[in-house]
Amino acid sequence: MLVAPHGSDARNVLIDSNAGEAFVGTDIKGMADYIIRACKGEVRSTFEGREKYSWPRIVEKLDPLLRKCLIKSSL
Repeated sequence: MLVAPHGSDARNVLIDSNAGEAFVGTDIKGMADYIIRACKGEVRSTFEGREKYSWPRIVEKLDPLLRKCLIKSSL
């Protein structure tokens, strides 16, 4: 369960990886209902898509960018 504003990066990661549900801070009823469902065993997160956010995938994307920055800064 995540409490975050619409459009936040954390919300996108949670939804993309099917790791739970996200709520805005004012959705008290939604959060309470989610907790009740979770306690009853009705909430199932599959975590499909989490690989996209793993450190190896993040590094894979950042490495070329950081190397390019290092080259430019040494000129």
